[in-house]
Amino acid sequence: MPLVSLSPDDIRLVDACIADYMVRLGNTPSTITNNTQVIERLRTIRVRLERFVPSLDERTSDALLDVSLELARARAKFPNNTLLLAALLEEAGDLANALIEGRKGDPASVVSHKHTYEEAIQVACVAVRIATEGSSEFESFDPSRVPSLANYL
Repeated sequence: MPLVSLSPDDIRLVDACIADYMVRLGNTPSTITNNTQVIERLRTIRVRLERFVPSLDERTSDALLDVSLELARARAKFPNNTLLLAALLEEAGDLANALIEGRKGDPASVVSHKHTYEEAIQVACVAVRIATEGSSEFESFDPSRVPSLANYL
């Protein structure tokens, strides 16, 4: 899919986000350069979002990109869909705790806002994994039998 709808600045931003994320995981820029599939997949996601949901605001677009990056990390660390419902509930509890703790603390605390955002991204990540992979303890749900909502746009 051509990247016609992306400006050079958008592409540099995506590359910078990927590089930053991979460095945080301990990978070097040379590893990132060799991992063109991840970069191309994230660019394709960005293009598809622009095509199907052109009114997406920047914060939402950034959050969806963060979810995509978290998905890549989570799938690398936990390649199986074992106990994803339990993981979702655990992450939802962590998000609830972060929101409650944030309410008790300093409302201007950047650390509190960052922690809450990270927990929300993790909840979204696990929810996407269940939507796309199912959860091994619930074999009755087969994600491959559900058409993508993008088909209706």
